[in-house]
Amino acid sequence: MNKKVVLSVLSTTLVASLAASAFAAPKDGIYIGGDIKKFYSTDVLFEMTPAAKTAYNNELKTMATNLNNVVFVDYKGNGASLQEMFDKGGKVALGEPLKKEDFADLYKVVNKDGSSTATENARDKVDGTTPGELKVESVSAINGTQLQVKFGAAVDKNAAESETNYTIKKADGTTLATTAYTAVLVDEKTVVITLVSPITTKTTLAITVQPIAKDGDSNVKTELYSTTLTVEDKVAPTVSEIKAETNGSSAASVTVKFSEPVQVGATFKVDGVAVAGGSVVYTDNNTTVTLNNLTLAAGSNHTLDIVGLLDAAGNTINPNPTSKTFTVSVDANAPVVSSVEAYGDKAVVVTFSKKMNATTVTTAGNITLKDEALNPVNVGTVAALAGDTTGTKFVVPVNTGVTLYSGAVTSRNLTVVFTDNLKDNLGNKVAVASKSVTLNKDVTAPTVASVSFVKDSDDKLQSVTVEFSEAVGTANPLSTANFSVVDQDGVDQTAAWVSYLNATPEVSGKKVTYKPTTAAAKYGQYTLSFKQGLVKDTAENANNSAAFSKAIDLGTQATGEFKLGAGAATYTAATQVIEVNFGRAVKGGNVAGSATEASNYTLNGVALPAGSVVLKAASSSQVAVITIPAEFIPANDSAAVFRVANVQDSKGVTVTPYVATLDVKDNKAPVLESARVLDNDTIELTFNENMAAASAASVGDEFVIYEGTTAKTLTAAQLKASSVAGYAKKLIVDLSIAGTPGTPASATVGGANASIASIADGTTATADATHTYTVEDNGTALEVKEGTAVVATLNASGDGTFTVDGVTVAVTGAANTNTFTVTTTAPVAGTPAGTFDLTKDLSIKSVAVTGGDVKDASNNNVQKDGVTVTISK
Repeated sequence: MNKKVVLSVLSTTLVASLAASAFAAPKDGIYIGGDIKKFYSTDVLFEMTPAAKTAYNNELKTMATNLNNVVFVDYKGNGASLQEMFDKGGKVALGEPLKKEDFADLYKVVNKDGSSTATENARDKVDGTTPGELKVESVSAINGTQLQVKFGAAVDKNAAESETNYTIKKADGTTLATTAYTAVLVDEKTVVITLVSPITTKTTLAITVQPIAKDGDSNVKTELYSTTLTVEDKVAPTVSEIKAETNGSSAASVTVKFSEPVQVGATFKVDGVAVAGGSVVYTDNNTTVTLNNLTLAAGSNHTLDIVGLLDAAGNTINPNPTSKTFTVSVDANAPVVSSVEAYGDKAVVVTFSKKMNATTVTTAGNITLKDEALNPVNVGTVAALAGDTTGTKFVVPVNTGVTLYSGAVTSRNLTVVFTDNLKDNLGNKVAVASKSVTLNKDVTAPTVASVSFVKDSDDKLQSVTVEFSEAVGTANPLSTANFSVVDQDGVDQTAAWVSYLNATPEVSGKKVTYKPTTAAAKYGQYTLSFKQGLVKDTAENANNSAAFSKAIDLGTQATGEFKLGAGAATYTAATQVIEVNFGRAVKGGNVAGSATEASNYTLNGVALPAGSVVLKAASSSQVAVITIPAEFIPANDSAAVFRVANVQDSKGVTVTPYVATLDVKDNKAPVLESARVLDNDTIELTFNENMAAASAASVGDEFVIYEGTTAKTLTAAQLKASSVAGYAKKLIVDLSIAGTPGTPASATVGGANASIASIADGTTATADATHTYTVEDNGTALEVKEGTAVVATLNASGDGTFTVDGVTVAVTGAANTNTFTVTTTAPVAGTPAGTFDLTKDLSIKSVAVTGGDVKDASNNNVQKDGVTVTISK
């Protein structure tokens, strides 16, 4: 498939591949570079207008010859250029880290209608550090219930799973209690935070991750990390897997896995029959549902219908109902014992080829031991191997009361016997079998492999964990007999530490953890010395641990905690100023930690521009004044997330990251985007945002309208603006130049004998005049005279006609000496109302007028000055 064809496919199918998208940084979507430099977010790609889709498709085709300029970023923040995806395969390319050079420095953010009203600097959001470095790489939302924290290297499990190391604050200023979520290290570099109460509406969170120790070395930690994250789960849950198995002719259950946690209460139908509520079991944080008490024939197709399934955020499965077909698979293969290995000197680890029914394995008598003479060896409690997630590994211990090694005996050859009572999860039995294993007496002392510690967000020491080279059987509390501590100054601190870590130690595998009854802040460098016999291993003749020393660094106590109090940040809409009261003198100028460094402040995740911060002189350098530049806030936001970090006081103490929500107001001028003629005196204008209501407002001074290259001269009152019902971004402007009415021509008859004369149509008069007529008898006929001039000769009845000033006058029944007048009035032309000359090219330019009527609806910002658009016809 050539690139042009691929791009054509992408234009219609790539959006579908984003269906699981929810949240990421850099923002998820398509970045088109080159000369285009546009960013299409996932939301926009789903909801573009037809015209915007056409433009998007054309832009992709334009980039067909250089696909390195088109970068796709998924909801996890993974990304690659389309060229890399074609060359390496999508999955491989997306698995590689993004690089700053993948992106242009600035993209136009495309709206759903194809317009662009903001910019996105993706390059600044790509970390340029080395992959694998110990740091927080990202915090993202998986869905409305789960957040994900990605580290660059393996981290300490205890520290990573301590909820106190995560602060989650909502936009309304409330901080979630640590009981409101759980943290689980799902792999060595990934923590999933699960919220007790899912987020069901669009919510901005400020998340802080305290320094987390490296796995195996508490002296190496991540940097303090803080970010803001918008959580909005609009993605419907989907079915990930349907599985039904049997070892016979039918299966009794089916397991359904979903893409995310779901709510209890959906209806499940198998082959058209609803499964009773008691037979529906939700597990794995409600991501798995098992349907029980079924009879499903093997080898044939079955149908699962799911009705009304909701995820935690209330999104309904799509389509609803969803119907899936599945087949019951048959597994009649018996599990076998894959291996039998020594586990210390007094236990055996058995590994099966398949996941087992744990009850059949741990039931006494199903696995037995025999010695060299095939005499029974008393077995302790069989249990699953700690940490095994496969369900295939089990520990078979020799009972503690049995002596394996006496005198000079240092090795034993045992036989492990398996009965056919052992079954896998489907009921397939293990064949009766036996395997031999050699156990060797353990005479090696356990040694200390590492010492780690966990501190909470208040620098309180929560625990000290000692990891040994092998499993620990018993551990002694710390005492002056087995433990000593010296600080960096050589002062013996043993008594204080023993008193502090006085609780009974917790033993788990190779690790022993000491915790205080009440945690307190601890700082400084210490050398911990563990004397011989602190712990014993699990050997039959338990070996004492060897002596060992380890230096740890608990950090340096700050010179007075530097935290901002509630209400430290205030915002004044009239002046577009944020003031931050630090409560103490802070650094200023071009130095590290300066309060005048604009990048130390962000508003909704966007850093304030350079030069926007000064210190208020009257405050003794305690108050930072931030003047928000024009065009910075695109819309009113009652919960804008404002963050302060990295600022130092005059003694060099760095402020604890501060997050507050501010009710900020739009200070971005509305922009005229297009105009079109409705008729010869009316134009429709479209802006990039909702406009303030207008009703015949005088705006002749707020626009310049060009007919060709000539500006039409208008007063303010000669152009009126009004809102368009149902279209908040539009205004109608029409000319308000009144014409003058004309008067028609007319003619009237008057005088003493007006009744003898009549005018059928006076509208043909051509002049303004009054004519006086007399009827005279010339001896042979009656004549109508005007002065001495004869205008008409009448018949014997005194009838006749004549024309004067364009009108015809009829005389009827006239008699000698009759007189009358004819008055004519010529027509008067009126002046027409103002119109646009549609024979010429038209354009319109916006003029920003202080206090003008053309302003946005959110904060009365007058329109952007000097924007000229062509008026389409």
